[in-house]
Amino acid sequence: MKVYITHCCAKKNDSLRSTGKRVTPDKLYTARPTKRFMEVCKERSVIWAVFSDEFGVWFSEVEHEWYEKHPNSVSEEEFIRLLHDFDTNLECFDEIWFYYNPGRFHSLYARLLAGTKLRDRVRRFTRLTQIRQGGQEMNEGRAKGMKQQDSRANYRGAKVGRTEAARILNELQICKAYGPTGKINGPNCQRFGHRDPQSCRWYWDVGELIREAESRKSGGPETIRRGEERYSLPHHEGGGRESGTDTLSKPVMTSRADLEKYFRDKYIQLECAMRKRLPSSQAGGDRRTLGNLIREAEEKQLLGRAALQEARFVNAVRIALNHPTTEKISDGRVTRAIQSARAITVELEDV
Repeated sequence: MKVYITHCCAKKNDSLRSTGKRVTPDKLYTARPTKRFMEVCKERSVIWAVFSDEFGVWFSEVEHEWYEKHPNSVSEEEFIRLLHDFDTNLECFDEIWFYYNPGRFHSLYARLLAGTKLRDRVRRFTRLTQIRQGGQEMNEGRAKGMKQQDSRANYRGAKVGRTEAARILNELQICKAYGPTGKINGPNCQRFGHRDPQSCRWYWDVGELIREAESRKSGGPETIRRGEERYSLPHHEGGGRESGTDTLSKPVMTSRADLEKYFRDKYIQLECAMRKRLPSSQAGGDRRTLGNLIREAEEKQLLGRAALQEARFVNAVRIALNHPTTEKISDGRVTRAIQSARAITVELEDV
């Protein structure tokens, strides 16, 4: 994946000063070179960000309040924080294209690019024509990801509702599907289900539940066989493993559309879990994006360093998939993002 980034500028939209209103970077910065950079990035449907002396890496969809911070006023402690932010937010990108004007390039940014652990991925450029139209360069990982697609792609089961799913989860000993009073434990069951983004209703795929049981070695072969027969699923030997690979490491999908839909289900669940743990103080509804939630989680130390990095990767994949003409994201990357979103959601719900 590729990201385009430039440094911030002193000229800002003064109508936002002291209002407390949060906006995206294209609404705040008004200097001509910066505005032109942002316009070209949007026109060409690429992933982009601005490096702020106050906030660090500021992705296009994240909102912040008006601020004033000159690079000369950045302390050593603040620089270390900014450097860490640069490294952690951009680590998931293969290429980092940094746009700058050689005649107006502050030493702070030169020091940043020299000090980052990602320096080998950074490419400085000075002409906006070098911003390639999204989709012109095919991600090499796509072909590789297609070759590695799970050979059990046709092993999909019937969709069932919560009551039936709880019974199956309990029978296969995947989780505690019922509470002490005998009522269904909704949060536990939802860890293994999907939420339809349109109807907001939950459903469970029986084939996925059986694969989960196989990977956990729970329920027993006979119980799994009965489940396969009950829902007319093909029987598979091997206890959930194939060629030494855990089948859960690759969600089984019959098409790219299925894979992307599954990913959207999982990042929506992640957003919901983060919003529960990070209540909003904003009036008029919660407008925070996943990027905003990740930053808040870091500030409040809700997640560990590794989980934060994986959450940033999920967000980067989400941004890329939301740009229809951007460079293609391989199936392998989408699958990894699904795994990460699911694992972080479970971590948040289990705390």
